[in-house]
Amino acid sequence: MAKKVPIVTGRECAVLGCIYELYQKAILPEAEFVSPTYLGVKVWGRKRHSASSTASPVCLRLVKKGLLHRSYRGHYKLTSKGLAFIEVFKADILD
Repeated sequence: MAKKVPIVTGRECAVLGCIYELYQKAILPEAEFVSPTYLGVKVWGRKRHSASSTASPVCLRLVKKGLLHRSYRGHYKLTSKGLAFIEVFKADILD
């Protein structure tokens, strides 16, 4: 039976791509988490006061799909499933 691939929206791809690029550039070690505020500023260029409210719902959907892990502080990192998803769809996610 074929593996079920999660359906990911464009906004979710942008968040996954941002975290992946932080890992690749060695700015963020894979064991570290990133805040939704940082993601909102980096991905959508939002002002700090609205960045978290923009990125948090997107990140929570990715947690439900198993592609991100959420810490007790509300910060996120890629899961092994998320990393594998990016490796497979790298050309579509990263511009």
